[in-house]
Amino acid sequence: MTVELDRHTMRVAYEGQSFRCTKSEFAVCQALSEHPGHILSRAQLLDAIDPTKANEVYERVIDQHVKRVRNKMRNVFGFHCIEAINGVGYAWRQRTH
Repeated sequence: MTVELDRHTMRVAYEGQSFRCTKSEFAVCQALSEHPGHILSRAQLLDAIDPTKANEVYERVIDQHVKRVRNKMRNVFGFHCIEAINGVGYAWRQRTH
C-alpha cells in the first residue's frame, strides 16, 4: 500500500485514513510524489505552487508548507514521506508495505 493523492478532493490517503491539504500544501505533495526519490529545490516547489509567479512568495514559505504536511502525516498515518535534504530541498520517500 502506498500513500495516494487525490487532486479532486485535495486529500492525502494511506490505508483508509486521510487528511485534506490546502492548495499550496497539496501542490508541494503532488510535485514531490510525482518524482519519488528525486530532490526538488525550494524554487522548484515554488513553481509548483505558483507557476505564473503571480504572487510574491519566498522560498522559506515552502518550509512551512512542508512542516504542516509532515505534521498532518505523522498525526494521521504515524509517519511522513517528505525528507529534508539540508541545503538542497526536499524528496518524497514513498512508504510501501
